Amino acid sequence: MNKIVVLDACVLYAAHLRDFLLYLAQQKLFKPRWSDQINYEWIRNVLKNRPDLTAKSFDRVRFMMNDAFPRANVKGYEHLYKGLNLPVVDDVHVLAAAIKSDANFIVTFNIKDFPSNELTKHGIEAVHPDDFLITLIEKSPIKATQAFINQVEHLKNPPVTAAEILEKFRKTNLKNTANRLENLLLQV
Repeated sequence: MNKIVVLDACVLYAAHLRDFLLYLAQQKLFKPRWSDQINYEWIRNVLKNRPDLTAKSFDRVRFMMNDAFPRANVKGYEHLYKGLNLPVVDDVHVLAAAIKSDANFIVTFNIKDFPSNELTKHGIEAVHPDDFLITLIEKSPIKATQAFINQVEHLKNPPVTAAEILEKFRKTNLKNTANRLENLLLQV
């Protein structure tokens, strides 16, 4: 059975990482979860940093994500906030969504914001996206490579090469993932 994974806003922020995670989920390597609040957070941050983009384009992205993964959008977790103790109070909603969805992992760049002593009470582990991706790639290299190829093939406006995406991975602290995918692509 595939693990249930809450994707924190920081891993949904960058399109190259978000897309790869979703293509991996389409290959049934894990079951993704998020919430409206998580989506609001990453979209708000993208729009703050990219004034050339519009909220309307992200409405489409959210719709497509929810349509592709109908069970992914977690709701009704607010009652779980009480008693959750995280260093950053603004992250409590992520842990509450993870508890509500019976998640095994929270994938986040902000590991320190999700201390293991709090997460283990709920059977959840915070994992860095590079570690998470490497685990998936090692578990199922053929499906992971296919997910990456699907991602590259769907980037047409403008076209983006595999090498360009791998470079983006390297620049966003996903070096191990980029190196492993690069090696797998040489074998295709």
